[in-house]
Amino acid sequence: MRSKIHFITTTSSIEGHPIEKYLGLVTSQSVQGTDIFSDISAGWRDVFGGYSTSYQKKLKLMENRVLAELKLQASQIGANAIIGLKLDFDEISGKGKGMLMLTAQGTAVWIITGEQAINEAELKVVHYKELDYEIGRHRILKESDSSKFRVEEINDIAELANFQIDAFDKVISFIYNEPISLKEHSEMLMEYMSNVSMLSISVHIKSEHFLDTSHHSFKKLQYLLGLVDWFDTQVIFITRAGTAHNSSSASASFTWISTDCLLRKFFKRTI
Repeated sequence: MRSKIHFITTTSSIEGHPIEKYLGLVTSQSVQGTDIFSDISAGWRDVFGGYSTSYQKKLKLMENRVLAELKLQASQIGANAIIGLKLDFDEISGKGKGMLMLTAQGTAVWIITGEQAINEAELKVVHYKELDYEIGRHRILKESDSSKFRVEEINDIAELANFQIDAFDKVISFIYNEPISLKEHSEMLMEYMSNVSMLSISVHIKSEHFLDTSHHSFKKLQYLLGLVDWFDTQVIFITRAGTAHNSSSASASFTWISTDCLLRKFFKRTI
């Protein structure tokens, strides 16, 4: 893919535009014949003095050709500037004929343009933000893995949602025990629940903590699961009701198996 050449200069650098990559030497030659009328006209100018427009036009034409060729070569190798430009004019003569030759060479480079410099600065800002995010996430993740970790206020859940951390057992314990309005924080809770795995919910449903919850607490769980529509909450309600009425370990084990089957059957979203 060709790139656009922004600068051609005889200097070895371009102020305000650092060189990111040197891509190699580019060269071009142009040979132009001189006709007899140009030679006669130039001869008179040489004797009497004056300005030779015919030769001047030929030289300008040759210069335009070699510069266009240099730009083409440089763009084809992915450069956006040419530095160290050199132009050498020579005359080739023989058998009464005269030829003009122009050789051009320079170094093709990729420079940082103003727009790119801004983009790089933006990338650095993004990079630092991502780094801060990962450091914060690592800290919260480490804390949430500790047995001492507790969700003490609704903002703690918002922080877990921001850092995409599960910690469902700690969150649901807080929600069961605190008189908070779930609807008031529905958007934040939806964001949080989108990061909670099926396994975390399944483990909670199989726990004694779940069996001991009040009807009011279970309605809170229903509300949370309804935010992301992962489960058929009516099925979970029936399963819990059936489990609560079975006291023997054999019946309880059977109900756990039934719970798994029902959850898989009514699971509505692939994670």
